[in-house]
Amino acid sequence: MKAEPALPERDSNLKLARFAFRYFFSTEVSNIRLGFHTQTDQEIVKYEESGKLISSLKEVKPTCVDEVLAAISGCSNSTCDLNPILSSLLKKCDVQLAPVFTEKVNSSFATSIFPSSLKTAIVKPLLEEASLDKEIMDNCLPVSYLPFLSKVIEKIATSRINGHLMENNLHEKMQ
Repeated sequence: MKAEPALPERDSNLKLARFAFRYFFSTEVSNIRLGFHTQTDQEIVKYEESGKLISSLKEVKPTCVDEVLAAISGCSNSTCDLNPILSSLLKKCDVQLAPVFTEKVNSSFATSIFPSSLKTAIVKPLLEEASLDKEIMDNCLPVSYLPFLSKVIEKIATSRINGHLMENNLHEKMQ
């Protein structure tokens, strides 16, 4: 069993420490969002006229059992409380579970709906480096622990999006 993440000592109450981290990370996300530039209609038209917008991704190609098996084997063995069984055990039953996962992935792609139950994550602070001061919240990163099936869907969806970007030469040159 893994030890709890190192939390600042000044917050001896674990609930208070968790609240402080939740508030800190929420504020960080809000500040980042404020920094995003919203495109104007003029900028969008300029982008379309540049010839970059060649094809839109209107539907996602279904997956198959073999691709799901590859996605399962590519997932880490780390597990979280949101999983009904340990990830390592799930991976040992991959051949039996792959058809069910394939059905779930294809249903998500066909309906354009990501199941609500898979949108939940357990977020824990992780000290960037052991040598850093754990009292300074800026030294911690929020790490999201997701349900295993959401990782599988994400891997396959990422593959589809990257394929579309490659086929249509939409990758940014500097990315």
